[in-house]
Amino acid sequence: MSDSIALSNLNVLTLDCQATGANPGKGHLLEIGWMTGWAASSCMPEKYAAESYLIRSQAQRSIPPVVHRLTGISDATMTEAVAEDIVWRQLKKTGQAIAMRNQSMLCPAVIHFARFEAPFLRQLHETNEPDTFFPFQILCTHAIATRLLPGLPRRGIRAVSGYLGHSMPELKR
Repeated sequence: MSDSIALSNLNVLTLDCQATGANPGKGHLLEIGWMTGWAASSCMPEKYAAESYLIRSQAQRSIPPVVHRLTGISDATMTEAVAEDIVWRQLKKTGQAIAMRNQSMLCPAVIHFARFEAPFLRQLHETNEPDTFFPFQILCTHAIATRLLPGLPRRGIRAVSGYLGHSMPELKR
């Protein structure tokens, strides 16, 4: 990112993934959702359009019951899935536009618990564009919460949101 850009002017990508396992070796991506916004602004979903894509992968298997219960994604839902290369291109295009607005080579991607999402994003990148640089600078809000709120008993997105005065829907999507 450019050294001279103020936080109030920093355009960011917020991103979330749903998958059938904890990492690409144990599962596959089901969905990626994202929206753009400004780092110093309050989250106002009605102001920014969110994009969400169910992902059809070559490794597609039946949705485990626990994943269906947590996300609401079912085998029937996956009939609307899009090929992962199409999703990757759209995500990268969004990231490039953000990076350009920030006058940077990388797009800041704000992710809660990036230890989960990052391996899936890197796999998507390696599968679809192995000879290019990874276009995102990942910022993990779980890691930030761990450092800034050491007394908070839990740092999941629901706990941090509640601590900051926001509520979350029941499904984890």
